[in-house]
Amino acid sequence: MKLYQFKQNDVVNQLRVVNPSCSFFVNDRTVYYNGASNSTAEIGSTVNSVPSGFTSLYEMNVDRASDNLIYPFVVKGSSLDSMSTVSEASFNAFSYGDTITGSYPLSASITRNFYTDSTRRQIAALKNTLNRYKIYSNHFAYSSSLGDKSTQDIALVDVPSIFFGSGIKASTLNLDFYVTGTLTGRLKANAKGELVQTLPQDANSGSVAGVVIKEMGAILLTGSWNVTTDNIDNYDQAGGTEDPFQWYYYAAGIQGNIDYSANTLPSSSFHLHFESTSEVNTKLMFCTAPRGELNQSQNPTFYTKDSFKDSPFSQTSFKETARIIKNIASASYQDPTAPFEKTTYISKIGIYDEDKNLVAIASLARPVKKTESRDITFKLKLDI
Repeated sequence: MKLYQFKQNDVVNQLRVVNPSCSFFVNDRTVYYNGASNSTAEIGSTVNSVPSGFTSLYEMNVDRASDNLIYPFVVKGSSLDSMSTVSEASFNAFSYGDTITGSYPLSASITRNFYTDSTRRQIAALKNTLNRYKIYSNHFAYSSSLGDKSTQDIALVDVPSIFFGSGIKASTLNLDFYVTGTLTGRLKANAKGELVQTLPQDANSGSVAGVVIKEMGAILLTGSWNVTTDNIDNYDQAGGTEDPFQWYYYAAGIQGNIDYSANTLPSSSFHLHFESTSEVNTKLMFCTAPRGELNQSQNPTFYTKDSFKDSPFSQTSFKETARIIKNIASASYQDPTAPFEKTTYISKIGIYDEDKNLVAIASLARPVKKTESRDITFKLKLDI
């Protein structure tokens, strides 16, 4: 097997910006991510061992039984390495040589916290960020004539960064509200990051019901007007009554600071859709099959069938049958045979490290014909 070393200009590193779409659909406290529900597994409860609407980081523990899960661990030693989920007190309780374990899968989904009192640490933590965004719109201001986010009723819908990469493309963000399957309300983000009501077309059409901090995936909803005139569902805690829908009730039922386990929201559905901005490191590799080389193969189809006849032998001698390379060149006329030309078909390309360990294989969708008179360059792309 012949190996070729990449030349200086054969490997190119690029940084690409892509905008994959992402959506969450919420119906009666159940979240569906990108329109998919959890598939039933052969062994475990679900394929990725995460609830519906969640994504599994690294996608470990695929279809594994609960007593046979992969987990991270570290042995306590003089380096004092530990898990980020282990508190200092718990770490000190371990003896040197003890194994400290964590758990997989690491998972994430959207959350919603609704605040009506003064205890709102998450909102207070965003104060400086919100005030910095005032240059785009006064609706970001933590406290202004448009409202005081330290006291007004407010909902925070949080989208983890695993779903949006380096940011949400603000102008693509839509928040849809459905009543028994009928689109009833919609908020659309503009370039400033304001969430503007476009449905229903009523007196509040064009009003700003919230803002989005696109680099943090934080959606703050303050719209307190009735989107519906009728009572729809119980959007408050258990024991409440049915209410007309208001925008700060958006995504009610998902995990957060309100316990909806005793509530049902049969009439309300929510669809959150946006395009994310992700930076992808890409490595381009140009692999050249030179002219006059790589035209020999050990594949049996490279030789004629007569090459595999039984070899003559006796008690004192053995003669191996000569292998005859098959001529697959085609002639322009019916009877003549075309001049012989060694021909191979390249179907795979192997990438090796400096120690000649195979680290990657590129498989071609269709084998490429290689003759002695041709040199061919393949462009391989690896997203990291």
